[in-house]
Amino acid sequence: MFSVLVPVYNVEKYVSECIDSVLRQSYVHFELILVDDGSTDNSGRICDEYAATDDRIRVIHKQNQGQIHTRSVAIREARGDYYVFLDSDDMLKDYALQTIADIIEKHHCDCVIYGYEKTQNGEIVSQTQDSEEIYLSDKQEVYKRCFFSTEMNSLCRKAVKASVFHDTDYSMYYHIKLGEDLLESLEIYKNSQSFYFTNRKLYLYRDNPQSITHQYERINVDYTVRKKTLEFIQEEGIFSSELLDKYRDFCIISVMNQIIKTCIHYSREKTKQALQAIRQDDYYQQFLVKGITDYKYVGNKSFIFCLFKKRYDDLLITLIRTIYGSNAKESQERRT
Repeated sequence: MFSVLVPVYNVEKYVSECIDSVLRQSYVHFELILVDDGSTDNSGRICDEYAATDDRIRVIHKQNQGQIHTRSVAIREARGDYYVFLDSDDMLKDYALQTIADIIEKHHCDCVIYGYEKTQNGEIVSQTQDSEEIYLSDKQEVYKRCFFSTEMNSLCRKAVKASVFHDTDYSMYYHIKLGEDLLESLEIYKNSQSFYFTNRKLYLYRDNPQSITHQYERINVDYTVRKKTLEFIQEEGIFSSELLDKYRDFCIISVMNQIIKTCIHYSREKTKQALQAIRQDDYYQQFLVKGITDYKYVGNKSFIFCLFKKRYDDLLITLIRTIYGSNAKESQERRT
């Protein structure tokens, strides 16, 4: 049996479609756990109405404490053999649970990682590009796939055996608003012994401008999750020094992408404050710049990193807005 775990917060516009996508599943052996994280709209009421019509649905109402706490509550309440994670403004394909069940029956894996399609106004605008189906029990190969792609971070791409979860205490991370999926995935990577990666797109991700991810995607200088991930990789001791260097390169490019978004969408003053905060963080000082030469990378990001490292902030902002931000002025005025 699957436990489909859904944190719910102020999604009255979308939550019915989310729930309906689960109830339409061709595979019927599931429970649906809806955890209302103190919604102030009609989301909680809608969940209760569905629960009154189907005994496979359970609703839990609680005070608002954020996504990590809400998922932890759902996991503690789950009774299934495998957990499937679903955000309350997204949907599952009708055949998702049946496909996952078939993979588990055939390969006896602890974790299935599948693809998604991103939709906007009902139209598919992008999708994951995984090109192969593969079973892996080699942790180094798993980590290479998962830590070198931000697309792998999402919990909503994963169906996970219940025994993988060890009641981890995440209370010190309840404040985190971005990156919590990666943080919670570390436990899955550590405790799962076998993984199956499928290129089948089983998840429908809605590009919702009001989602928490969109609200925090740009000017974020809290590197708690990145530090925890680095600590995890180092403790696992699976990456060679060469792979660790490549992971550092990947992290630098990720930070440069964040800097580009910040420069485009925020005022010059706010951008400078964010740049300074990044440089002062020990994650940057102790990991990102260690052993990095100014012109290691090819193309625009090489020059951007060089300017950032040398603190040429005005030139950096102007360059980024010239190259990447044709509508930077309008975005800046909105943010200001």
